[in-house]
Amino acid sequence: MVGDHTVMFAKNMEILEPTHRSISHESLAEGCIQSIKWVAARKDGEVHSMSEVLGLC
Repeated sequence: MVGDHTVMFAKNMEILEPTHRSISHESLAEGCIQSIKWVAARKDGEVHSMSEVLGLC
């Protein structure tokens, strides 16, 4: 395992834990390269969030 990430959402005595696991560096590198290309295409000089990179906002 090269990446193991869990997010915990807890409320009302219940817990939801979605987990993401990566078994190769290649999958992590692919996301990194896509993010670099997205940022390089911006010429506005602003700081951007991952939500923007992923198209979530």
